[in-house]
Amino acid sequence: GKTIVLLGTFIIVGTIILMFFKPKMVNDIILICSLIGGALVDFIGAIFISMYSKIIKSANLSQYGMLETTQAYLGNVLASQIQDDKLREDTLSELAKSLIKKEKNINFND
Repeated sequence: GKTIVLLGTFIIVGTIILMFFKPKMVNDIILICSLIGGALVDFIGAIFISMYSKIIKSANLSQYGMLETTQAYLGNVLASQIQDDKLREDTLSELAKSLIKKEKNINFND
């Protein structure tokens, strides 16, 4: 993405430099096409960077969800191994409270 943006910038700057130093060499059509092409390349690069950052954010949220599910499952398995009924119920209650507290701390809108 960054190289695409740099390429578009080089196309625009190169066209402008060529226009000033060798104006006879540059036709109007070539000048306009180069400027439009450079701007489009910059736009495509910016879209690519934006899409990449959104995909990374989505992948991180998905991985975090799987991690939370695994931790909850492990907690339930360990709590089910407790023989004392009162202690097991207290442990499951604390586990549920901690899961609710973690869920409130997650901000999915960033």
